[in-house]
Amino acid sequence: MAKAASPIRLQDGIMQAAILAGKRNHRSAAEQIEYWAEMGRKVAAFLNPDDLLSVSAGLAKIRLEPVFGVPVDADAVFCALEAERDTGSLSQTVTRSSVRYQVSTLHPGYLEQIDGNGVRVTGQFKNGEFIALSETASKTAKIFMNGRSQAIRLPKGFRFEVDEVYITKQGENLLISPKKPDWDDFFNTQPAFSEDFLADRQDAVAQERDFF
Repeated sequence: MAKAASPIRLQDGIMQAAILAGKRNHRSAAEQIEYWAEMGRKVAAFLNPDDLLSVSAGLAKIRLEPVFGVPVDADAVFCALEAERDTGSLSQTVTRSSVRYQVSTLHPGYLEQIDGNGVRVTGQFKNGEFIALSETASKTAKIFMNGRSQAIRLPKGFRFEVDEVYITKQGENLLISPKKPDWDDFFNTQPAFSEDFLADRQDAVAQERDFF
């Protein structure tokens, strides 16, 4: 739970009560007050201030009753499932949305959004929203020879901020992802020291102490 940045002024009686109650529950005074506040917030969703005053004054009582769920008949559930499968309505009841999604075979790592009319849009979800591939995604890149290797000149909108990338082959497609720095890269970039580094440095003489 996030802590408040500013202190809150409380009555001394509340602080003393929080200290005593916190000792019994192995909580600090602040933790005990937070516990009371959280419990009060949850109870306030079911009881109004007048009810709480009646309970504290002894004019009303709170009765707790366990809530039991209705048992589910597994045989009835599977029978209904088989009946919907036989009639062909199961595929329609699985999702009532007119929009469906499936993995894109032409663009690995993306999804295809299919509406009720069968129109497909390739894209991906960002922050819970389906974003279609922009027109820049359909641009082509030139391939040219660099010695015995092939090189690709990426369009400006596709350029990476790193010097190296990972290449993964999936069928006839290639996936390119940026190579993020790791600890090996960090240590490899540090300056190298010679074997006689600090060889002339003298170790400090240990101090002699009298034993008790």
